[in-house]
Amino acid sequence: KVREFLTEIDVYALPTGMDTTPLSCREAMAMQNPIVATKVGGIPEMVYDNETGFLIAEGDYKKWIEKLSLLINDKELSERIGNKARQLIVEKFNWDVLAKEFVKIVGSKLKNH
Repeated sequence: KVREFLTEIDVYALPTGMDTTPLSCREAMAMQNPIVATKVGGIPEMVYDNETGFLIAEGDYKKWIEKLSLLINDKELSERIGNKARQLIVEKFNWDVLAKEFVKIVGSKLKNH
């Protein structure tokens, strides 16, 4: 059902006061949705401001309106940011990359013991 929902939206908005690295954000990025999210927790580790989406300071409702309006009204910008978001997920957050990084870290720790 998540894919069905994410194919129907133009922009994924994540107004949160605290979050680590939300799965919903990665799912939206994988579906090439540009993101507008609160700049809290681990969100800035995956949403790069002005590249894969926009990060908004907590409580800055004017900036929310500005960035959401921008993405809704500028389809070219929205598509470009959505494509970069998808590219980031493929390059940095896919299971192959994560598994290789995990093995590398564990391997280096085991060699030291």
